Amino acid sequence: MGTATMATALGAAMLLYFVLSRRLANHEEAAGSSGGGGGGKRRRGRAARQPSQPPATWMEAVGTLAETLRFTYSETLGKWPIGDLAFGIKYLMRRQGNLHVAGVYAGSNCIELKGPEVMEELIVLRRLIDLCFLFSKKSFPVFLELAGFSQVDVLIEEPKAGILKPAHTILRDECTKSFLVLIRGTHSMKDTLTAVTGAVVPFHHSVLDEGGISKLVLGYAHCGMVAAARWIARGITPCLLQAITQCPEYQIKIVGHSLGGGTAALLTYILREHTEFSTTTCVAFAPASCMTWELAESGKHFITTIVNGADLVPTVSTASIDDLRSEVVMKQAQNVAQAVARSRSALSSWACMGARRRPVGVIAVSQDEMTAETHVKTTVDSESFVVEQHVTEVVEELQYAATSISVHEETEEEALMSEHETSREHGEEEITDGELWFEFDKDRDRQAEVEARTREEEAAAAKEIMEEESAVLKNVEDRQSFSSDSLERQQFYPPGRIMHMVAMPPPDAGPDDPIVTDECTVGLYGTPRHLYSKIRLSNTMINDHYMPMYKKMMEILIEKFANNDDNSGADSTVE
Repeated sequence: MGTATMATALGAAMLLYFVLSRRLANHEEAAGSSGGGGGGKRRRGRAARQPSQPPATWMEAVGTLAETLRFTYSETLGKWPIGDLAFGIKYLMRRQGNLHVAGVYAGSNCIELKGPEVMEELIVLRRLIDLCFLFSKKSFPVFLELAGFSQVDVLIEEPKAGILKPAHTILRDECTKSFLVLIRGTHSMKDTLTAVTGAVVPFHHSVLDEGGISKLVLGYAHCGMVAAARWIARGITPCLLQAITQCPEYQIKIVGHSLGGGTAALLTYILREHTEFSTTTCVAFAPASCMTWELAESGKHFITTIVNGADLVPTVSTASIDDLRSEVVMKQAQNVAQAVARSRSALSSWACMGARRRPVGVIAVSQDEMTAETHVKTTVDSESFVVEQHVTEVVEELQYAATSISVHEETEEEALMSEHETSREHGEEEITDGELWFEFDKDRDRQAEVEARTREEEAAAAKEIMEEESAVLKNVEDRQSFSSDSLERQQFYPPGRIMHMVAMPPPDAGPDDPIVTDECTVGLYGTPRHLYSKIRLSNTMINDHYMPMYKKMMEILIEKFANNDDNSGADSTVE
């Protein structure tokens, strides 16, 4: 029933969108014919219709759905044909498929995190990911029972999601003296629509201190998550104010995974602008890239982001997808140009071989001339006994040939006299030794010309490659610089302080060997933010995003730190 209703709504939204777009285009064409500049107004109008809040009516839901579909199409198949998409993913998966993430997220610019304090933090994080998992996968009563809470501990219960309305709850946690705000990630079609409403909208954060606002951080953020965070903030603010009044020693902690993680981070910024909530903190597991650099950096002291392995979600944004597309287009152009260059080189090689063959059938050399040439070359090249013997044999052959010619001339003297003129012309046509060398030089010149022409063709092919690359880059830059949709080029990053769990390969592992987390050493690293501006495809990029993988990696880390503490304690006892 729910699936049929969603399919009907999608069809109605698409039909309504195309009808309204057609009418809008007709109005703008009429306005453009009288005034001009209608195209730019249309683009700006589209950019202004991004949803700033969840839909309140059925018509608003249809409009939000239509705009989400338009944005999703324009950022995917509208820019990237399905053939190029398949080629790009296949190419990058082949190139990066077995890439060890340790080479990226455990490099020299990353800091390994270890020690008792890190272990204590991991134990808290392990419990929080358990709560996220249970809230996402279990019914609410079962979740409460398995998580160790009762109905008395529930302040707000919103287990069902809507468009731009993620499921969430608020629990009173006596163990940690905190109010836990749990936000569920992508779990239904409505959550998916919230996630793909990825247009760029302005989002600003006011930093408070004892004297009031001390700093204003300007930036941009994910449209769907901003709308969801503001909707949650309006709903939970009165409840949290009352709870903080009753329990002033409690802290507010917002937790989420994936879509819930990005929404939790943005909600934390919103709540911290209230003096009563200025100590609110956030834990985001596998959050989507949802904000610009300045905003993400400003949350390092109160937002903790946890990323596992090759998880794809923290690197995905409209800008990183455009960069991926540009990289694939460039690679495709290079492959085509290189194939053309190779085919030209192959044809040039055959032409060169033909040029070397042609003089063989054209030049005719008599036995006397060949003998004389051999004699001259042999006399000049060497004076050894073997060479002298060879020269003697050649001279004898020359004498024998001369005697044969003399006898032949005596028997046919009359015929030769009658054909004197013909013999003279024939003698002029015979190729002499000098002419032979001349032909050899000509052949060598022809080969040099062929090689020079081949080099010119290769240079032209290389120039063609460079021109195609420059054209592609210019198109990308022009689109970024002059398009009225340039906001979509804002690069998004994961928020706050980033802790990355990395499966370290064995020392003897090859570059194409898969890593089994049960048999490897897992490390925890503090990673710089710029590493998440590029999509890094891997065979495990989807599997690493699931919460059970996060739980498993944390358990391995906790066990590792516990063993290290036991070993250090045993060493100190021995000493």
